[in-house]
Amino acid sequence: MNFRIVTESCCDLPYNVLESEHVHVIPMVVTVDGKEYIDDSGKTFDSQWLMEEVQAGKTASTSQVNVGTYLEMFKSLIKEDTTPVIYLGFSSGLSGSFNNAMTALNMLKEEYVKVPITLIDSKQACLGEGLLVDKLITLRNEGKTAQEATLIIDKLSKRVQSWVTVDDLKHLERGGRVSKTAATVGTLINIKPILVITEEGKLVSNGKTRDVRNLSLKLPMKHAKIFR
Repeated sequence: MNFRIVTESCCDLPYNVLESEHVHVIPMVVTVDGKEYIDDSGKTFDSQWLMEEVQAGKTASTSQVNVGTYLEMFKSLIKEDTTPVIYLGFSSGLSGSFNNAMTALNMLKEEYVKVPITLIDSKQACLGEGLLVDKLITLRNEGKTAQEATLIIDKLSKRVQSWVTVDDLKHLERGGRVSKTAATVGTLINIKPILVITEEGKLVSNGKTRDVRNLSLKLPMKHAKIFR
């Protein structure tokens, strides 16, 4: 392999795929009603259970990856050998994780003469990020260099479009994305927002529908595609 790949469990790709393709995964921490769980992409963590807990009214949140976790992962890889590493991360517009990865990389550069690690901000989340990770795997398997792969992924990240629809406005209210009034009124008259991820990697409202089951765009609950 001309380079190694690092991502985190936000990419939504299953553990067996990531493991078979030798992708190093940094797990995210999910907190449900005050108790922490490690999202290891399905190795032990059950995402279906999480959805059921949320649908049952449980409060769930995620924590950004801290600098120490990135340092530990990056240091272990560059100590192994000198093969370049590409970290494809969760959108900096949605989490502080990517900035923590940058801080960890800068700290390593103070300790090591050469740090062959490239950071790519996917500007995506969930399956949008997963599409880019999958493409990065393909590029690596085709024999592309780290520099070639980085240029391709940078271009493709600007061509990914993601949409999200929701059943329950309460979770958007808890996350500060809609006001309490908007959530209450929207729930009463069955209005649901259509959310999109912008070029800056931020989640914004792009429309409304009276019922996600009758959504005219015919989008699934979580959808992403690359426009070529």
